[in-house]
Amino acid sequence: MDEEYITFQVLNERFTIKTDVEEDYLLSITDYLERKIQAIKEKIPTLSNIKAVIFAAIDIIDELNKEKKKKFGEDAVQILSDLSDSLAAVIEEQE
Repeated sequence: MDEEYITFQVLNERFTIKTDVEEDYLLSITDYLERKIQAIKEKIPTLSNIKAVIFAAIDIIDELNKEKKKKFGEDAVQILSDLSDSLAAVIEEQE
């Protein structure tokens, strides 16, 4: 698929990105993020938007890590984490 521009909204902010992913897929992801943010803001209404986004990101990453553990097991997750750290170190050395 060729890259195309897709526009979406999060927290009433409009964003446009150039991507090769399907528009429906990207919009489903941004909708999921928006729901996570709104759920957090319902619990803590005084929370700033940026803090709500950060907490939503932490929650989503936690979900992802739990799914990895279920799918690959604890050892595989640790190996992938160690590999990621090693790759990051190599990239930093190259810069």
